[in-house]
Amino acid sequence: MMKSWLLVMLITQSVVCYVLGGTVASVFASLVGVVYVFLVTVGSKYNYILGIVNAGMVFYFAALTPVYGDMLLQGVMVILNAVGLGIWITQSLKGNHKTTVKQLEAFSDIEWKCIFVSFVLLLGVVYVVLGEIGSVRPAIDALTFTLGMTAMYSLIRGYKYQFMFWIMSNVIQVSLWISVLNYSEHAMALGSMYIMYLLNSFVGLIVWAKKK
Repeated sequence: MMKSWLLVMLITQSVVCYVLGGTVASVFASLVGVVYVFLVTVGSKYNYILGIVNAGMVFYFAALTPVYGDMLLQGVMVILNAVGLGIWITQSLKGNHKTTVKQLEAFSDIEWKCIFVSFVLLLGVVYVVLGEIGSVRPAIDALTFTLGMTAMYSLIRGYKYQFMFWIMSNVIQVSLWISVLNYSEHAMALGSMYIMYLLNSFVGLIVWAKKK
């Protein structure tokens, strides 16, 4: 069932890119990204490798546009995936192949409050910084970075319903890249990639909610 879902996403993304256009590099990055988020959803440790490739390429495209919020987010993703890959390799060499994080059923009230306060403060700071350094869409770009960081925190914590944050993050990322179509030849492929991410996040929410 899940393999069929991956095939559907890859075919859909390929058709969309063929019809709407995109550079070879951005189309390749989008297809790698589709496989990457699928591997995250099913819990495959190979996601780290594709995560580094995809985030590195999107980092470059975002820097050219420029949407520095998504660029910074992808930079963090490269680092986190590299760390995850290193941990996986180290554990594998020790003969321990179980490197998944224990699932967290719910955040405590205190943690929710800390997440909210951190979100608001980070959003404000990033918005000001992005406006100063010349992001073409500072408001939505800042929201992209802040929601992405919140989603990544929930991923690291192993939060059972983390895909709620990824859904919100993906919606903003789609909006961001559609809004910069006139600034980047890569925007169409990346915008459609994030639509695939969004659909996959709904699937991920269902899959993770069923985990025990």
